[in-house]
Amino acid sequence: MRQPDWLLGCVVYTSPFAGPGVAAVADCTVEGQVSSLLDALRELARFAADAMGVPEVVGITSYSIEHMRRLGYTVAKAFLAKGEARIVTYKEELVNASVVVPGLQVRPLRVGTPLAPPVPGSPLRKPLSQPLVPRLIAYRVEESVPSHPGEITLSEGSIGVTIGLDELRDRAVPRRLALHCVTGWTAVKTWNVVSIAELLAEHGMKPARWAIAQSSGGYSASIPGEALNDTLIAVGMEGQPLPPEHGGPARLIAPSLYGWKHVKWVSSIHLVDGYVDGYWEARGYHENGRVGLEERFKLRNPRLAPLTRYGKP
Repeated sequence: MRQPDWLLGCVVYTSPFAGPGVAAVADCTVEGQVSSLLDALRELARFAADAMGVPEVVGITSYSIEHMRRLGYTVAKAFLAKGEARIVTYKEELVNASVVVPGLQVRPLRVGTPLAPPVPGSPLRKPLSQPLVPRLIAYRVEESVPSHPGEITLSEGSIGVTIGLDELRDRAVPRRLALHCVTGWTAVKTWNVVSIAELLAEHGMKPARWAIAQSSGGYSASIPGEALNDTLIAVGMEGQPLPPEHGGPARLIAPSLYGWKHVKWVSSIHLVDGYVDGYWEARGYHENGRVGLEERFKLRNPRLAPLTRYGKP
Protein backbone atom coordinates (compact mmCIF):
# COMPACT_ATOMS: atom_id res chain seq x y z
CA MET A 1 0.00 0.00 0.00
CA ARG A 2 1.80 3.12 -1.24
CA GLN A 3 1.18 6.16 0.97
CA PRO A 4 1.66 9.58 -0.69
CA ASP A 5 3.99 11.99 1.12
CA TRP A 6 1.22 14.53 1.64
CA LEU A 7 -1.25 11.98 3.04
CA LEU A 8 -0.56 11.07 6.68
CA GLY A 9 -3.30 8.48 7.12
CA CYS A 10 -7.03 7.77 7.17
CA VAL A 11 -9.76 6.66 9.52
CA VAL A 12 -11.99 4.19 7.64
CA TYR A 13 -15.51 3.45 8.86
CA THR A 14 -19.00 2.47 7.71
CA SER A 15 -21.72 5.13 7.68
CA PRO A 16 -25.49 4.67 7.25
CA PHE A 17 -25.88 8.43 6.69
CA ALA A 18 -23.23 9.27 4.04
CA GLY A 19 -25.78 8.78 1.27
CA PRO A 20 -28.83 6.73 0.38
CA GLY A 21 -27.90 3.32 1.78
CA VAL A 22 -24.80 2.28 3.69
CA ALA A 23 -21.37 3.59 2.61
CA ALA A 24 -17.71 3.21 3.49
CA VAL A 25 -15.87 6.44 4.27
CA ALA A 26 -12.16 7.25 4.49
CA ASP A 27 -11.57 10.47 6.48
CA CYS A 28 -7.94 11.45 5.82
CA THR A 29 -5.30 13.65 7.43
CA VAL A 30 -3.14 15.74 5.09
CA GLU A 31 -0.26 18.20 5.18
CA GLY A 32 1.54 20.62 2.87
CA GLN A 33 0.67 21.28 -0.76
CA VAL A 34 0.39 19.27 -3.96
CA SER A 35 1.52 20.24 -7.46
CA SER A 36 -1.46 18.61 -9.20
CA LEU A 37 -4.89 18.12 -7.64
CA LEU A 38 -5.81 15.52 -10.27
CA ASP A 39 -2.70 13.46 -9.50
CA ALA A 40 -3.44 13.84 -5.78
CA LEU A 41 -6.99 12.59 -6.31
CA ARG A 42 -5.59 9.52 -8.08
CA GLU A 43 -3.17 8.87 -5.21
CA LEU A 44 -5.91 9.38 -2.63
CA ALA A 45 -8.29 7.01 -4.41
CA ARG A 46 -5.61 4.33 -4.76
CA PHE A 47 -4.57 4.56 -1.11
CA ALA A 48 -8.13 4.53 0.23
CA ALA A 49 -9.17 1.69 -2.09
CA ASP A 50 -6.27 -0.41 -0.81
CA ALA A 51 -7.25 0.39 2.79
CA MET A 52 -10.88 -0.55 2.11
CA GLY A 53 -9.92 -3.65 0.18
CA VAL A 54 -11.73 -2.56 -3.01
CA PRO A 55 -9.02 -1.91 -5.66
CA GLU A 56 -11.64 -1.99 -8.44
CA VAL A 57 -12.98 1.46 -7.47
CA VAL A 58 -9.72 3.31 -8.18
CA GLY A 59 -10.36 4.40 -11.78
CA ILE A 60 -11.39 8.05 -12.17
CA THR A 61 -14.22 8.50 -14.66
CA SER A 62 -14.46 12.31 -14.36
CA TYR A 63 -13.34 15.12 -12.09
CA SER A 64 -14.00 18.79 -11.35
CA ILE A 65 -12.17 21.55 -9.49
CA GLU A 66 -14.21 24.34 -7.88
CA HIS A 67 -12.35 27.51 -6.90
CA MET A 68 -14.05 29.54 -4.17
CA ARG A 69 -11.68 32.40 -4.89
CA ARG A 70 -13.23 34.95 -2.56
CA LEU A 71 -13.16 32.46 0.30
CA GLY A 72 -9.72 31.02 -0.47
CA TYR A 73 -10.91 27.41 -0.79
CA THR A 74 -10.58 24.93 -3.63
CA VAL A 75 -12.62 21.73 -3.75
CA ALA A 76 -11.35 18.99 -6.07
CA LYS A 77 -13.77 16.13 -6.71
CA ALA A 78 -13.30 12.91 -8.68
CA PHE A 79 -15.95 10.36 -9.52
CA LEU A 80 -14.53 6.86 -9.30
CA ALA A 81 -15.66 3.63 -10.90
CA LYS A 82 -17.65 3.39 -7.67
CA GLY A 83 -17.91 6.31 -5.28
CA GLU A 84 -15.98 9.58 -5.14
CA ALA A 85 -12.83 11.21 -3.78
CA ARG A 86 -12.46 14.80 -2.57
CA ILE A 87 -9.62 17.09 -1.57
CA VAL A 88 -10.07 20.55 -0.03
CA THR A 89 -7.36 23.22 0.08
CA TYR A 90 -7.24 26.66 1.67
CA LYS A 91 -4.92 29.11 -0.12
CA GLU A 92 -3.20 26.03 -1.65
CA GLU A 93 -2.58 24.45 1.78
CA LEU A 94 -4.22 21.02 2.09
CA VAL A 95 -7.16 21.01 4.53
CA ASN A 96 -8.74 17.56 4.25
CA ALA A 97 -9.29 14.57 1.98
CA SER A 98 -12.02 11.94 1.87
CA VAL A 99 -13.28 8.97 -0.12
CA VAL A 100 -16.86 7.65 -0.02
CA VAL A 101 -17.76 4.28 -1.56
CA PRO A 102 -21.50 3.52 -1.46
CA GLY A 103 -22.93 0.08 -0.84
CA LEU A 104 -19.90 -1.14 1.08
CA GLN A 105 -19.39 -2.19 4.69
CA VAL A 106 -15.87 -2.26 6.15
CA ARG A 107 -14.43 -2.93 9.55
CA PRO A 108 -13.26 0.28 11.27
CA LEU A 109 -9.52 0.80 10.92
CA ARG A 110 -6.79 3.42 11.04
CA VAL A 111 -4.21 3.51 8.26
CA GLY A 112 -1.02 5.49 8.76
CA THR A 113 -1.05 8.10 11.53
CA PRO A 114 -4.32 10.00 11.05
CA LEU A 115 -5.22 12.99 13.20
CA ALA A 116 -8.05 12.10 15.56
CA PRO A 117 -11.14 13.71 13.98
CA PRO A 118 -11.64 17.01 15.85
CA VAL A 119 -14.65 19.28 16.04
CA PRO A 120 -13.07 22.75 15.86
CA GLY A 121 -14.56 25.50 17.98
CA SER A 122 -13.16 28.51 16.11
CA PRO A 123 -12.18 29.33 12.52
CA LEU A 124 -8.92 30.05 10.72
CA ARG A 125 -10.04 33.65 10.25
CA LYS A 126 -12.82 36.09 11.10
CA PRO A 127 -16.18 35.46 9.42
CA LEU A 128 -16.59 37.03 6.00
CA SER A 129 -19.69 38.88 4.92
CA GLN A 130 -21.56 37.18 2.10
CA PRO A 131 -23.31 39.03 -0.75
CA LEU A 132 -27.11 38.95 -0.72
CA VAL A 133 -28.75 37.30 -3.71
CA PRO A 134 -32.44 37.78 -4.61
CA ARG A 135 -33.22 34.13 -5.28
CA LEU A 136 -32.38 30.88 -3.60
CA ILE A 137 -30.15 28.60 -5.64
CA ALA A 138 -31.61 25.09 -5.44
CA TYR A 139 -29.08 22.30 -4.83
CA ARG A 140 -29.82 18.63 -4.30
CA VAL A 141 -27.86 15.38 -4.24
CA GLU A 142 -30.90 13.25 -5.05
CA GLU A 143 -31.40 12.48 -8.75
CA SER A 144 -34.92 13.92 -8.61
CA VAL A 145 -37.22 15.55 -6.08
CA PRO A 146 -38.23 12.68 -3.75
CA SER A 147 -41.75 11.89 -2.63
CA HIS A 148 -42.58 12.72 0.99
CA PRO A 149 -44.48 10.53 3.51
CA GLY A 150 -46.63 13.45 4.68
CA GLU A 151 -45.28 13.38 8.22
CA ILE A 152 -42.05 13.99 10.14
CA THR A 153 -40.68 11.62 12.79
CA LEU A 154 -38.88 12.91 15.88
CA SER A 155 -37.01 10.24 17.84
CA GLU A 156 -34.72 9.84 20.85
CA GLY A 157 -33.56 6.30 21.49
CA SER A 158 -36.65 4.10 21.63
CA ILE A 159 -38.98 7.11 21.95
CA GLY A 160 -40.51 8.38 18.73
CA VAL A 161 -43.42 10.49 17.55
CA THR A 162 -44.75 11.39 14.09
CA ILE A 163 -46.23 14.78 13.31
CA GLY A 164 -48.39 15.30 10.25
CA LEU A 165 -47.79 18.10 7.78
CA ASP A 166 -51.33 19.46 8.30
CA GLU A 167 -50.54 20.03 11.99
CA LEU A 168 -47.27 21.73 11.10
CA ARG A 169 -49.01 24.01 8.60
CA ASP A 170 -51.64 24.98 11.21
CA ARG A 171 -48.93 25.86 13.73
CA ALA A 172 -46.49 27.61 11.40
CA VAL A 173 -45.76 31.33 11.82
CA PRO A 174 -43.93 33.66 9.41
CA ARG A 175 -40.34 34.65 10.19
CA ARG A 176 -37.81 36.58 8.11
CA LEU A 177 -34.64 34.45 8.11
CA ALA A 178 -31.38 34.17 6.21
CA LEU A 179 -29.96 31.10 4.50
CA HIS A 180 -26.16 31.22 4.21
CA CYS A 181 -24.63 28.98 1.54
CA VAL A 182 -21.18 27.52 2.21
CA THR A 183 -20.12 28.58 -1.31
CA GLY A 184 -20.43 32.26 -0.38
CA TRP A 185 -23.93 33.73 -0.88
CA THR A 186 -26.84 34.61 1.40
CA ALA A 187 -30.57 34.84 0.68
CA VAL A 188 -33.22 36.26 3.01
CA LYS A 189 -36.80 35.01 2.77
CA THR A 190 -39.97 34.93 4.84
CA TRP A 191 -40.56 31.34 5.88
CA ASN A 192 -43.57 29.76 7.58
CA VAL A 193 -41.91 27.79 10.37
CA VAL A 194 -42.42 25.64 13.46
CA SER A 195 -39.86 25.43 16.29
CA ILE A 196 -38.22 22.00 16.63
CA ALA A 197 -37.31 22.74 20.26
CA GLU A 198 -40.98 23.33 21.08
CA LEU A 199 -42.03 20.10 19.36
CA LEU A 200 -39.40 18.14 21.27
CA ALA A 201 -40.44 19.67 24.61
CA GLU A 202 -44.11 18.91 24.00
CA HIS A 203 -43.28 15.24 23.48
CA GLY A 204 -40.89 14.87 26.41
CA MET A 205 -37.66 15.01 24.43
CA LYS A 206 -34.73 17.33 25.05
CA PRO A 207 -32.12 18.44 22.50
CA ALA A 208 -29.18 16.02 22.68
CA ARG A 209 -25.53 16.67 21.88
CA TRP A 210 -26.27 15.96 18.21
CA ALA A 211 -29.13 15.28 15.85
CA ILE A 212 -29.25 13.60 12.46
CA ALA A 213 -31.82 15.08 10.09
CA GLN A 214 -32.79 12.94 7.09
CA SER A 215 -34.69 13.64 3.91
CA SER A 216 -37.21 11.28 2.35
CA GLY A 217 -34.64 10.78 -0.45
CA GLY A 218 -31.88 9.52 1.86
CA TYR A 219 -29.83 12.72 2.29
CA SER A 220 -28.79 13.58 5.85
CA ALA A 221 -26.91 16.20 7.86
CA SER A 222 -25.56 16.41 11.41
CA ILE A 223 -26.98 19.21 13.57
CA PRO A 224 -25.16 20.35 16.76
CA GLY A 225 -27.43 20.03 19.77
CA GLU A 226 -27.15 23.70 20.72
CA ALA A 227 -28.26 24.72 17.22
CA LEU A 228 -31.53 22.79 17.58
CA ASN A 229 -32.80 25.60 19.80
CA ASP A 230 -33.10 27.88 16.77
CA THR A 231 -33.56 25.27 14.03
CA LEU A 232 -37.01 25.26 12.47
CA ILE A 233 -39.20 23.19 10.16
CA ALA A 234 -40.37 25.33 7.24
CA VAL A 235 -43.58 24.45 5.40
CA GLY A 236 -44.02 27.70 3.45
CA MET A 237 -42.04 30.52 1.83
CA GLU A 238 -43.18 34.07 1.01
CA GLY A 239 -46.76 33.25 1.96
CA GLN A 240 -47.01 30.23 -0.34
CA PRO A 241 -46.56 26.47 0.16
CA LEU A 242 -42.90 25.54 0.07
CA PRO A 243 -41.96 24.76 -3.57
CA PRO A 244 -40.74 21.18 -4.19
CA GLU A 245 -37.44 22.37 -5.68
CA HIS A 246 -36.69 24.21 -2.43
CA GLY A 247 -37.53 21.27 -0.19
CA GLY A 248 -41.33 21.27 -0.13
CA PRO A 249 -43.44 20.15 1.52
CA ALA A 250 -41.06 20.55 4.51
CA ARG A 251 -37.42 21.44 5.05
CA LEU A 252 -35.15 22.61 7.85
CA ILE A 253 -34.11 26.22 8.32
CA ALA A 254 -31.11 26.53 10.63
CA PRO A 255 -30.17 30.25 10.67
CA SER A 256 -26.91 29.74 12.59
CA LEU A 257 -25.65 26.95 10.29
CA TYR A 258 -24.57 26.80 6.65
CA GLY A 259 -27.06 25.75 4.01
CA TRP A 260 -26.16 22.07 3.63
CA LYS A 261 -27.53 21.56 7.15
CA HIS A 262 -30.97 22.88 6.06
CA VAL A 263 -32.22 19.45 4.99
CA LYS A 264 -34.82 19.58 2.21
CA TRP A 265 -37.78 17.13 2.15
CA VAL A 266 -37.03 16.45 5.81
CA SER A 267 -38.81 13.33 7.06
CA SER A 268 -37.02 12.47 10.32
CA ILE A 269 -34.86 14.00 13.06
CA HIS A 270 -32.96 11.59 15.33
CA LEU A 271 -31.43 12.79 18.61
CA VAL A 272 -28.08 11.10 19.36
CA ASP A 273 -25.40 11.54 22.03
CA GLY A 274 -22.37 11.03 19.78
CA TYR A 275 -21.31 12.71 16.57
CA VAL A 276 -22.21 11.00 13.27
CA ASP A 277 -21.32 12.23 9.77
CA GLY A 278 -24.13 13.07 7.38
CA TYR A 279 -23.84 13.20 3.59
CA TRP A 280 -21.61 16.27 3.13
CA GLU A 281 -19.78 15.83 6.43
CA ALA A 282 -18.50 12.47 5.15
CA ARG A 283 -17.19 14.36 2.11
CA GLY A 284 -15.10 16.86 4.05
CA TYR A 285 -17.63 19.49 5.09
CA HIS A 286 -17.53 20.69 8.68
CA GLU A 287 -19.02 18.74 11.57
CA ASN A 288 -20.77 21.80 13.09
CA GLY A 289 -21.12 24.16 10.12
CA ARG A 290 -21.64 27.27 12.27
CA VAL A 291 -21.83 30.45 10.17
CA GLY A 292 -20.50 32.77 12.87
CA LEU A 293 -17.30 30.71 13.16
CA GLU A 294 -16.70 30.14 9.42
CA GLU A 295 -16.94 26.37 9.88
CA ARG A 296 -17.12 25.41 6.21
CA PHE A 297 -14.78 22.42 5.95
CA LYS A 298 -13.29 19.86 8.31
CA LEU A 299 -9.76 20.62 9.41
CA ARG A 300 -7.54 17.55 9.03
CA ASN A 301 -4.16 19.28 8.72
CA PRO A 302 -2.10 19.00 11.94
CA ARG A 303 -0.04 22.07 11.04
CA LEU A 304 -3.21 24.17 10.90
CA ALA A 305 -4.83 22.47 13.89
CA PRO A 306 -3.18 24.69 16.57
CA LEU A 307 -4.89 27.70 14.95
CA THR A 308 -8.26 26.54 16.28
CA ARG A 309 -9.76 25.63 19.62
CA TYR A 310 -11.13 22.13 19.62
CA GLY A 311 -14.39 21.41 21.34
CA LYS A 312 -15.42 17.91 22.34
CA PRO A 313 -17.18 15.93 19.56
